[in-house]
Amino acid sequence: IGTFKKGLNYYHENMVKFPLYQNKAYSRNSLPYDDVNRFVEDDKGNLWIGTNGGGLVYFDRQRNTFTQYRHDAANTNSISGNVIVSLWIDHSRQLWVGTYFGGLDRFDGSQFIHYKHDPQNSNSISDNSIWELLEDSQHHLWIGTLNGGLNRWDPATNQFRHFQQEVPSKYISALLEDKQGNLWIGTSDGLDVRNGRTGAFRHFTNLPAVRGSLSHNNVVCIFQDSQNRIWIGTREGLDLFSPKDSSFLTLRKEDGLPDNSILNI
Repeated sequence: IGTFKKGLNYYHENMVKFPLYQNKAYSRNSLPYDDVNRFVEDDKGNLWIGTNGGGLVYFDRQRNTFTQYRHDAANTNSISGNVIVSLWIDHSRQLWVGTYFGGLDRFDGSQFIHYKHDPQNSNSISDNSIWELLEDSQHHLWIGTLNGGLNRWDPATNQFRHFQQEVPSKYISALLEDKQGNLWIGTSDGLDVRNGRTGAFRHFTNLPAVRGSLSHNNVVCIFQDSQNRIWIGTREGLDLFSPKDSSFLTLRKEDGLPDNSILNI
């Protein structure tokens, strides 16, 4: 496109449309580590980035700078692990960091406070691999672990309550609070729902002989859409929950999906 005294413009449909942030050995100010697991945005519009071996990274968008926090065995105030698998910023603007085999960290702006499993303390967190984090509308912090089930942190006592009786699975893969205040818990052994008013739990599982049951017991993700519908992604399809009769409508490849394994919604 030729313009009047403004030069020449060239467009090609294959031009890069997404800016890429990656580690550059020759640059002192680039993303420190390329393998990214999670990220969360703070109230300033900046990003906390959890990496898969490079620790925690803070990206200041205004200054275009990256600050890296790595585990240092000689520093008790450092982050407890370099593999970050979950992140959450709570109502008091504190950052919660879930690590793989390193436990749970709370960052208050200056130091990392550590929460680790202690076999001698039944009130400690049940596992050191923190897969999912969620603070609900009542400011309860829920923690889903890889091998210790569901936990809830009590800030008054600084202790953790375990829900192994209510939620039988050890692996918590997804957490969601719906607009009614109910907590949806995806696990490796079906779906559990905690009633926000009564605190009672209900368990849903795959029953091959029962029409309308969950498509698979391995739940990967949960999502509530703009019409308040609950969608559940499993290894064997996409399920739409029907509150009318507590059943599931399952969509698979024969319904138009490219694959039955749903990774995210």
